[in-house]
Amino acid sequence: MTSLPLPSPPPRNIADAPATVRDLVSDAQERGLTPVTERLVRDWTEEGLLAAPDLQKKTRHGSEQALYPPSQRRLFLYLLWARTFYPHGPHYVRSVLIRALITGWLNDNSLGPIPVGQARRALRTWARAGRTMPAVRARKSAKDFVCRLAHSSAPAGQRRYAEAVLSTFMQTGRWDWKALQSALEPIYTPWADAASGRRMEQELGTSRSQPSLDVVIAHLRESVRVESLLRTESVSLDVLKEAQAVYWSHYGPANIRRILALPISWPPAEHDLGNQAIARFVMCVAEILKD
Repeated sequence: MTSLPLPSPPPRNIADAPATVRDLVSDAQERGLTPVTERLVRDWTEEGLLAAPDLQKKTRHGSEQALYPPSQRRLFLYLLWARTFYPHGPHYVRSVLIRALITGWLNDNSLGPIPVGQARRALRTWARAGRTMPAVRARKSAKDFVCRLAHSSAPAGQRRYAEAVLSTFMQTGRWDWKALQSALEPIYTPWADAASGRRMEQELGTSRSQPSLDVVIAHLRESVRVESLLRTESVSLDVLKEAQAVYWSHYGPANIRRILALPISWPPAEHDLGNQAIARFVMCVAEILKD
């Protein structure tokens, strides 16, 4: 992968001053990071790529103007620079940038200070985008999930059926937990040995590295529940901050080398950027909400 430098820092008189929407557009145009419009700035604010600006009155009795702090001004330029590495449609690029921003927030604000309110808005955008999956992606995700779950001797037909059931739920966003359990049990729990007619024990439930099927289903169910709460910004800021701290204590130090490596290995694999980190964070939220 080609080594690429980070974008040049903005001049001090720009980076250390608050910015209006027009200022952000001018910053981008001066650095050739186009196309950028005022509409894009407002859309990114709504989606959580930028924090909500502070409203300040121009005069004692005048109208209010929206001002973004210097840290958001720098973040905007960084995200625009990162965007240039992904020659895809705007929705796809937004997905990559949202995951990068959430991952940066989780890993001790490695992209600069990100307010928890901004992170909650970004998580809302992420959760809404992931409520349903395109058919191709759902089939691949289901196949990967079943491959990790199934015993090596699980019949191919039962594997395909489990993949089809799981893929349907991923595509529609409508989950039937009893149906899912029924589809997964034949590939996960004891099954008949065609040669001897005996039941073969998988012993997955007794291994420290392999949870029981009930635990797997419960884990997935909790993920779906928390994501539904994130879609409506129904998780409090305090819970998000607590979950961020729990995530950092468990996973942060192991991730820091990867974060520091981004400048010399950019762009990362965009198809999975941040997915594992966000999935782990979701389970941190789930554990806190149980208490």
